[in-house]
Amino acid sequence: DKVYCSMRHSEKTGADVAHSATIECNGGVTFSLSGTSLLPGYEHADPPIGKQLSIRIFGTNGALTYIGNDRDPRSGHLEFIDGNGK
Repeated sequence: DKVYCSMRHSEKTGADVAHSATIECNGGVTFSLSGTSLLPGYEHADPPIGKQLSIRIFGTNGALTYIGNDRDPRSGHLEFIDGNGK
């Protein structure tokens, strides 16, 4: 039903460097999304340096989380935490 978005640009290059959005849907569901290109890391370095990836999804029955390095699939793990914190 409602969407609010924001984007910030680099003063030096004009590139989009930060994004955020809040989306309100029918039935009371709300999504909040954000991202940035300002994290440390550089894929063209030798050796390449990965960036941190963080995904968190919250719901009435708990949360699903993943935090890791985008260049190393073994660096993080997917975790479910139920409503009781387990």
